[in-house]
Amino acid sequence: MKGFFLLASLGLAVFAEKVVTMIGEKDLPAAVAAALAKDKPEGATFRGFEREVIDGKTFFEVQMMVAGKGKEILYRPDGRIVETEEETTLEAIPGPAREAIRKAMGGGSLRKVDIIRAGKRVVYEGELLVEGKKSQVRFDGKGRAVKPDLD
Repeated sequence: MKGFFLLASLGLAVFAEKVVTMIGEKDLPAAVAAALAKDKPEGATFRGFEREVIDGKTFFEVQMMVAGKGKEILYRPDGRIVETEEETTLEAIPGPAREAIRKAMGGGSLRKVDIIRAGKRVVYEGELLVEGKKSQVRFDGKGRAVKPDLD
């Protein structure tokens, strides 16, 4: 799949190219496979693997289910984690982020909530369905809107 995504960095808009390819577990680089062996939570089952090329940089995403909830880990080819995304409940996130997601829903519905961690940065994402259209909103713990880093 090939798509163009608008990213904002330092207030400047730029176009980023993202190419996603479904792969098998055997197609992961050795360093990613070794890191995954350490990072995989007990009882997790794999749902899929992707190679993502964003602005010419390659990443590997591992999608899994843990205790009935989705989890994704995005790796660099050397096995370092770029970010994790874990499904949670609206009630489990900080109040300001929860209220910002509720406000963004308007009259729509909430499909799911994720906690995204990239280094020390923590973002709360709501996947919404408003007037038949799917969208995503992201807020920090204080309820301020934030832009995605890579996607």
